[in-house]
Amino acid sequence: MARRFEDYRIRDGVTPLSAETFNTRFGDVDLRLDTLEKLKMDWESAVADLASLGLTKVNEVLIPLILRAETLLSSAEIQLGNGDCSIVYNEDGTVAEMNYEVDEDNVYSDVFTYADGIVTKEEGKLNGAMVWEKIYSYDLNGRLTGWNQNRVQISFVRRNGRIEVIR
Repeated sequence: MARRFEDYRIRDGVTPLSAETFNTRFGDVDLRLDTLEKLKMDWESAVADLASLGLTKVNEVLIPLILRAETLLSSAEIQLGNGDCSIVYNEDGTVAEMNYEVDEDNVYSDVFTYADGIVTKEEGKLNGAMVWEKIYSYDLNGRLTGWNQNRVQISFVRRNGRIEVIR
């Protein structure tokens, strides 16, 4: 912004001290400050929008990756061999189930439940019997805030190669 000091300068014995003189100068200063304050508000709003967009993108991109990685890690202890893995998708393209062949007789599954496009519940199952479940919590902006995991009190028995869950 260009300086306008000479327009505001008051000279002894030359500048009349009147309401018109002061109102002209202060009116001009007020207009210039108003422009700067509006610019500052627009700048702060743009920074806030950018931060919000960044957080939204983190939630859209990173949280699903973290959830998938967590699922894979939690199932790693069950998948001991070189069994096959299959993924079943819902009609909207979200993952409905991830199935891991532990051996030729046994399958471990992660089953996902969604509401409004986000995972609300995940269940770990061995041969169809629930081993654990995880309920996810979100804030009003759809950001993950935590989860509650419940393990089912069970025992395993191997009969004819198949692992059976005993409650």
